Amino acid sequence: MLHLRQSSLTDLLGATETADITGLATEYSEMKKRRSDNEIMIDVLEEAARRSHSDEPFVPKQYGASELPIVLDLIEEKKVRGVVTSHGGAKNITLQGITLPGRQLRDELVSQRDAKKFSSRIKKAGWAALGAIGALVFEYVKKKIGAN
Repeated sequence: MLHLRQSSLTDLLGATETADITGLATEYSEMKKRRSDNEIMIDVLEEAARRSHSDEPFVPKQYGASELPIVLDLIEEKKVRGVVTSHGGAKNITLQGITLPGRQLRDELVSQRDAKKFSSRIKKAGWAALGAIGALVFEYVKKKIGAN
């Protein structure tokens, strides 16, 4: 295992302080955790759908920097019902439910996501192969019946 002294690591990364190194490591781990806009929209729309059928009291929530603009757009476009409040410079959003256009958007995004999955692609290839084999069997049986 390679062990680097603190000074070697700072020289390597161009960082001058331990805080810089920690910041770089945090930034890298957050970069790997970033979700696509579609994933964020699916999560928000599913949360709003759960709220539509729930008896739980509405609770304000603060969203992260990458999620907040998407949630605000979904409320503005009337895909979800929600209330936006400001408290101390931070925006709190209370999701209350999902609308019919929101449900349609969620279903569309989920089907797009599922179509990109490897298992879906294998399933499509399997159906194509089964169709080709069926056509070959049909031709074979047709020739056997025609030969008699």
